[in-house]
Amino acid sequence: MALSQLVAQGTADEEDDELTLPVYHQQDDLLSLAHVALMIRSDVRETPGYNGLDIGMHDVGDCVPESLQMFLNLLFGGERLLDEETIERKENEVRSKALAVAQDIVYGVSNGKKWTPKHIGLGSTLHQVTRSKDLVKLFYKAGHILSYDQILQLDTGLAESVLNTLDEKTGTVIAPNLVQGNFVHFSADNIDILNETLDGKNTFHATQIAAWQRGAEISSLLDGVNPSKKRSLNISESMDKIETIVAR
Repeated sequence: MALSQLVAQGTADEEDDELTLPVYHQQDDLLSLAHVALMIRSDVRETPGYNGLDIGMHDVGDCVPESLQMFLNLLFGGERLLDEETIERKENEVRSKALAVAQDIVYGVSNGKKWTPKHIGLGSTLHQVTRSKDLVKLFYKAGHILSYDQILQLDTGLAESVLNTLDEKTGTVIAPNLVQGNFVHFSADNIDILNETLDGKNTFHATQIAAWQRGAEISSLLDGVNPSKKRSLNISESMDKIETIVAR
């Protein structure tokens, strides 16, 4: 019997033509599966999406409903999770796997509208490390990360939050995670790409300088930072302006 016939007792939802939960019959295993699947889907749709750019495990619970987490815990761990003597390490291992899959389900059910810490963190890291558009698209099609455009919006939002500290007069940007009064270290390194060519053309030379401090990390660094609606960054002219110096 087709699944559509099993849920024929449901009624069409007026907004998105979704079927409501069918009447539960204990003796029909397939109907039971349909009931559980539609119940979890409903819970996913009703659970608010994750807000913020933090990617800690403690934030995953904000976007994963308990019904989905319990279902996947039992799917990965089996009946042994119902035993009170279950080893804590094994239980944490199962929970980690279940939450990873659960976030893919949340992102997929919402058609990419509800972001999760996994999709934010893994997508941003993959793009920063590889700078590969094709690789990002490959992982996105597998349902594991944000789309390429969403990652660009994420990067732009982070950059815009830093540029909020821009001094228009001097073009100086002070990173928001630098603490006033603490000693600042500076590390510099040259960036040379294709520095040996026959004609000296198509080479790239630059110097990168990083400022850093010792001390505890600022936990609220990402508070109030949201993805941008744009995929590219508009930089103030004061950052590129070179003042004329008259030597006497």
